[in-house]
Amino acid sequence: MNPEAKPAVLFVYYSYTQQTKKVIEVMAAVLTGRGCDVTLAAIELTDPRYAARFQEFPMSLGGGGDDPRRAAA
Repeated sequence: MNPEAKPAVLFVYYSYTQQTKKVIEVMAAVLTGRGCDVTLAAIELTDPRYAARFQEFPMSLGGGGDDPRRAAA
């Protein structure tokens, strides 16, 4: 390990309301100011069954057959 290398920090986060993103950005700024190499990685929702529901805030609970919580009896 190189003693002169900068510490590296990776923040992996999900932020539906963007509140988590704001907190992570502040944490990243502090660590960058202390000499760390900081990378942010947002987790994105890619499952087509749920992606449309998360496109706007507040999320739509919607109806229809694609909602696994509404299984047919």
